[in-house]
Amino acid sequence: MRSYRLYSVLILSVVCGFSVSTFSSEDFPVGTRYNEVRQISSHNSYDIDGIKPGLKEQADQGVRSFELDMHKSLWSGGGNYPHSDWGIYHTSVIQSAGDHCQTLKGCLIQLKDWHDQHPDHEIITLWLQMGKKLDGSEDMWETGGHFPVDLDNRRLEKDLAGMLYTPVKLLQRCTQATNIQEAVKICGWPTLSELAGKFLVVLQGNNQAAQNYLHHVNSYHGDPNVGKEGYQGNKVSFVAFDITNGQETNQHPDAVFFNLEKTNVSEAKKIYENKFVSRVWEIKNQSEWNNARKNYVHHLCTDHVSVDLFVPRAVDANGEPFEVMGNLNSL
Repeated sequence: MRSYRLYSVLILSVVCGFSVSTFSSEDFPVGTRYNEVRQISSHNSYDIDGIKPGLKEQADQGVRSFELDMHKSLWSGGGNYPHSDWGIYHTSVIQSAGDHCQTLKGCLIQLKDWHDQHPDHEIITLWLQMGKKLDGSEDMWETGGHFPVDLDNRRLEKDLAGMLYTPVKLLQRCTQATNIQEAVKICGWPTLSELAGKFLVVLQGNNQAAQNYLHHVNSYHGDPNVGKEGYQGNKVSFVAFDITNGQETNQHPDAVFFNLEKTNVSEAKKIYENKFVSRVWEIKNQSEWNNARKNYVHHLCTDHVSVDLFVPRAVDANGEPFEVMGNLNSL
């Protein structure tokens, strides 16, 4: 069987007191697609939470799926973040800036720096959680610099220029599809080799904010560079809806990513069968890890990004960050 290799080398070193390995990719069968592999996903990637190193160090360890919590409101109160930028912090009983980066711009700069050192890396999925305030109200979109066009074209396109794989590209590779769900069902996802060196951005964690984003980009329909509410430019971001049942995917034809709480992990099989992509959070122990794997979860979200915590290892002994989903016979 012919195969391809995503070019990289295994490097073991000690940096700032912890072990770091840059990625190494084993051979995948030719044509292995994005939705056919599972991977560890870093929860609240911007925070230490007693466990996680910095973004670039996480990438060195094999993480290719990151989460950043976005808020337009200053964490300290009294206004918003600058035009086309969002704060990165977790909203709970108390609020504080991220440990590893404090703004979306700052986080993207770190990931771009890592990309520049490893330009042939495996696809990186960036989960941007759309913020809520302590009272539960939306803290994401607002006129004056915090609209979807500001995120897509004045932040993501600016900081990750030429590196983004977008919903429009997914549609354009399947001309008979009328929405992106049809695109992946009819034509399938791109292969890992096609996505090498790219970033894929998914907006998640707030269904109303996701609907608002889709309104602005006209659900990716019509002119690929024109939306609504003054939106002009590349329609960059995918959206993920929080669901509790796999059948709910039918209600969101413009989404191919779906978020599940771990109490609903069994619904991930339906998502997988439909060729969509699931993320389950927040995995804390071996039993939850095993359950997510056997239910065909794609992105296994956890604070424990150490390569040694879970068995089988999320990042194998060669540094390979993905596991082919079909290999479940041992479970």
